Amino acid sequence: MTQELTVHVEGAAPAPGRRPSRIRWYVLAAALVVAAIVSTATVPNGGTLIGPVPRQPAFALPELDPAVNYTWNTRIFGSEEGESTDATRRLDEALRAVPELSTAVPMRDGEPVPAGGPITVRQERFLFSVPNGPNGTIGVWPAIGRGRPHYHARLNVDGRDGFHDTLTVDLVPKGAYEKGAGDIARIGSSNGGFAPRLVDGCADYTLANWSEPEGPELRTRYECAPFSTIDGLEGLQVRRSRVFADGRLGEQATVVIVYRADGNAIVLESRLAADDGRADLSEGQSRLSGERLKDLALALPRVPVV
Repeated sequence: MTQELTVHVEGAAPAPGRRPSRIRWYVLAAALVVAAIVSTATVPNGGTLIGPVPRQPAFALPELDPAVNYTWNTRIFGSEEGESTDATRRLDEALRAVPELSTAVPMRDGEPVPAGGPITVRQERFLFSVPNGPNGTIGVWPAIGRGRPHYHARLNVDGRDGFHDTLTVDLVPKGAYEKGAGDIARIGSSNGGFAPRLVDGCADYTLANWSEPEGPELRTRYECAPFSTIDGLEGLQVRRSRVFADGRLGEQATVVIVYRADGNAIVLESRLAADDGRADLSEGQSRLSGERLKDLALALPRVPVV
């Protein structure tokens, strides 16, 4: 709805029967309307976010050696433990309201979270250098620079016999990443190494099958598609498939990244994989499609990562 505002300018002759003191009230009314517009932001799910947009500090990347590969992880390497905060609880509330997640089981370090426990946790993550070469050995890798906050959640969406369907949610703070995909094909390691990018790559590559070192190799294929939201935000969707040499589909995943207006990045990955790494998933399908992941990325509340 549009409301017409009339502002009388200082020095102009007042309208008949009106006192000049009304000028101040018109100016004040106009100022209040402007303030209301500035402090109210619409969110993609049709609601409104009332109040000032939370200020998001930047967490600058340290100086990185272009010849070295890096990955983000916690001090206890691979741990998903963390703490619950007001911001992560807001994310939990939104995730619990997603219909497809009504029966999902929150997971932490491969185990179900106790009833009533948090879905999302705040972690401190660090950059680590990653050894080059196929299946680079996980060891005590040196941390680079200071840690930065990171919000993380993992849910077992569907535990059908023989395979698992998981959703991973990560909220990465402003300044702590670079846009676009990494180059895992160049790195040749199954242990990550694509940081400070937020997704592994868009170039196909072949790697030994971790579940069957002496068995058939896995060919990883990508389909990458940048996109823009209705609000003009940039995003990237990556569909990853891992196929055995004999043609069986061993894993499929869809990653959606939205680079938010506050500088943070929301990363959602829906991954379907076999429990033993050997089954054929050609007939399987994740409960969350790429389009649904986009919807979810836009609907999750905008919270500062601190």
